[in-house]
Amino acid sequence: MKSITLITAAMSILVVSQILQSPNTTSGDIWFHLTFEECAVAIVQPNLQAQKETARAVIDAYNAWDAHSIMAYRTPNCQHQVLPVSLGRAAKNNSEYREYLDTIMPLYKNFTVIVKEEVHDATTRTCIIHAFSTASTKIGLYRNEYTLILTFTEDGRRVAKFDEFIDSAYTERFAIALLNASSIS
Repeated sequence: MKSITLITAAMSILVVSQILQSPNTTSGDIWFHLTFEECAVAIVQPNLQAQKETARAVIDAYNAWDAHSIMAYRTPNCQHQVLPVSLGRAAKNNSEYREYLDTIMPLYKNFTVIVKEEVHDATTRTCIIHAFSTASTKIGLYRNEYTLILTFTEDGRRVAKFDEFIDSAYTERFAIALLNASSIS
């Protein structure tokens, strides 16, 4: 039996079930005393598939290394925060992040992201991605490790918040070396 048929049948049974006869009963209470909201949590959220597609679009955009594609899935007020906080990097709005991309994109060639693990929670509209990236630079191969936490819109089609944990020790060393090499040339 397909899962949607099973879910529909289960919900139909729950809806037509007898309401508890209690002075505290509301119309959403059913015979085994679950509210409609509690029943709905058990059903796969409709935005889960959209979240997964959007998360894939995020990774695909970085793999294309195209600023327009990277910005396309974000809400107008999306904030991008590089973490940990100890790095002292302020969250960036879309225009600040686009400006940042325009600065760094010429420094990295063949930027590639490889997802190791991806976990979604449709109820909280979040996705956690553990990934690695590589790229060619004038000082050699760039390799980094990330944990991305994406917070989606209700429909799962856009990213409202983008938290990016990086390997801070590696990033700091590499950024200094790349900056020094770029200022010499």
